[in-house]
Amino acid sequence: MCVRFGKQVTYTPKQTSEYEKLVKASYMAVSKMFFKKDIPLEIDISAFFNGKFSNNAWATKKPDSDNIIKIVLDGLNKVAYYDDAQICKIHFEKRYSNIPRVEVKIKSLEEKSNMKTTKIYDDEKMVYSGNCYVNTVIFRGRIYDEIKEIKSNGVKFLLQISNGKDDITGNWNKPTFAECCAFGETAKRIAKEYKPKDEIWLTAKYYSKEVDGKYYKGFIVREIITEQEIEKASEELLDDLPF
Repeated sequence: MCVRFGKQVTYTPKQTSEYEKLVKASYMAVSKMFFKKDIPLEIDISAFFNGKFSNNAWATKKPDSDNIIKIVLDGLNKVAYYDDAQICKIHFEKRYSNIPRVEVKIKSLEEKSNMKTTKIYDDEKMVYSGNCYVNTVIFRGRIYDEIKEIKSNGVKFLLQISNGKDDITGNWNKPTFAECCAFGETAKRIAKEYKPKDEIWLTAKYYSKEVDGKYYKGFIVREIITEQEIEKASEELLDDLPF
């Protein structure tokens, strides 16, 4: 709030507005789940900060907990649920971590409405439906290098992912690379059916862990999205990748 020309004015600071947009975009990138009006919800918010403290220690630094909760709840309005008045139960934590981030989990307090699947839609057509996992991402890219065996039942590979086009020039941005690994039957299928430069669609779970002072992170492949499921998408989704 501020006073302008003798009148009290309420406004949203630009930094706050931009972060709310980031919250909305992040949710829409991983889920199409929308909780309708009046469904009671529970939300779990964990904020992780950089700091000179041990990994996973409690963080007593700014911003205040209530400000973090508010900006997340406001950012999810109209994309995750009808209104944040539906939030009836909140669990919140602030910790230090080697990877600063905010993790958010939402579920219905009505058992029948609990989120159990991840679904992808394109122009109201369902492209994919599968199990829902925390920290799950959906990738479309090309296997960049040789698929390497790890342990007795796993593989690892580098996935090249498009970063889209520059809004001003219209040129393709430099691609991103994600380190992926898979195990069991999924690993066997990747090793048998795919090779470098092949396009692949998959769902993967982000992981990070510290071993002997070294920090490891990447993505564990959960499922390969089949060609039949991809064919349900529009022609726009099936455009060739820029590499």
